[in-house]
Amino acid sequence: MKQMLPLIVGPFIGAFAAFLSNRLLDAGRRHREQLVAANLALLTLKNQYNDYLLFRKGFRIDVARPGIIGDEPLWVLIRPSFINFGGYELDYKSLGFLFEHSGNRAVLDKVELSQICYRDLVAISKLRTESAVSVQKSVVNYLKENPKASWDSIADVVGADTTAMMSMIAVGLAIRAERDEGVYLDAFHALHDELEACLRSYWFERFKKFICQCEKVKKSRLIELKPPKKSFDISELPAMPKNLVIALEKVPIPNDLEV
Repeated sequence: MKQMLPLIVGPFIGAFAAFLSNRLLDAGRRHREQLVAANLALLTLKNQYNDYLLFRKGFRIDVARPGIIGDEPLWVLIRPSFINFGGYELDYKSLGFLFEHSGNRAVLDKVELSQICYRDLVAISKLRTESAVSVQKSVVNYLKENPKASWDSIADVVGADTTAMMSMIAVGLAIRAERDEGVYLDAFHALHDELEACLRSYWFERFKKFICQCEKVKKSRLIELKPPKKSFDISELPAMPKNLVIALEKVPIPNDLEV
């Protein structure tokens, strides 16, 4: 009987060891895939934020350009912009693992708000450029024959509907430039913290940390978001014209964007 026992038990032990080994390999592979998906998602949000910073810098510099006094009509402030947005979109399916267990809806809401604001920024920037190009053509042709024309006479040539739309675009761009930064930052940091907690709570990662006990394992393997350079910090950018500031102050701040 003792001689038969190894023959009976041996295959079961070997099968269990093979099964456990495959499970470990699958778990490790899945964890690496999740880590890649997490960093790609964070990189997408980071790139959206970088596009926003480029837009804000360009907008603030443009509306404060030489020759602008501050009492011009709002529609005059808007010129074509040729910023090439990356069109970054988050792949929600790749982050499915994050919501399998945590179900943290607040994180998803912040990320989705960032997506909405980014799409909105790209759309209004496109409208800005298309409209401004059309307006500039009309103004240039009119000024050739009327070099001393007043703003009122130029506005009559451009048209009331167009000047009203350009004024709304000016205020809309100012709102986004002044108030949307927190949306992108909140989305990135919320997603980063949730991914960090999810991936570090995974038993494969904890087992690896226990075995290695080295600095590389302890250090986060997720992308970080560094503060913008001085040239992109809002405090370092030119001030907006006073008439645009006044118009912006008249627009109420939604409760979820209040500081």
